[in-house]
Amino acid sequence: MSGNRHFTTGDGCRIAYRIDGPADRPVLVLSNSIATNLQM
Repeated sequence: MSGNRHFTTGDGCRIAYRIDGPADRPVLVLSNSIATNLQM
């Protein structure tokens, strides 16, 4: 599963995320810094 997605929080902030890799493997969550994007 892969591809960029987003959700909107209750206060209207849009948050993007990406899921890569096989669905049957453990999940590792990485969070980028303020003022950066998913490409870093």
